[in-house]
Amino acid sequence: MGYLSWKEEFMPIPIAKVKDTSAWILRKWTGARAYNLKKHDMTIVDGELRGKRGCWDEIFKSENCPWCIEDNGSDCRACPAVMAGLNKCANTFGGAYIEKHPPYTAFVYENDPEPMIQWIEQAIELINEGN
Repeated sequence: MGYLSWKEEFMPIPIAKVKDTSAWILRKWTGARAYNLKKHDMTIVDGELRGKRGCWDEIFKSENCPWCIEDNGSDCRACPAVMAGLNKCANTFGGAYIEKHPPYTAFVYENDPEPMIQWIEQAIELINEGN
């Protein structure tokens, strides 16, 4: 078990070929839960996926999020979750840690994916209500 088995379970479709971005994002983020990381002998450190043998991946950064890619650098205005009515998932002012931090910022500082997973689930619900 390791990085390749984790990626096979939680990201079997390359980001460039993703059709259902909501399901893909949620599946990827559930892979950051402690029991899923342990199953594949992986950890999260400062928001990065890391393996015991030194491999690491920045898979949880914006460059690897279909919603962020769709946004195309417009400061989240085109993010489907933001368009559905949610606040941004991250700080965009230099990553400063604030008391009431958004879910992605909490993930980076606390290695806890649950706020981000809850944000994604809420976004999916709002997106589906709008369709």
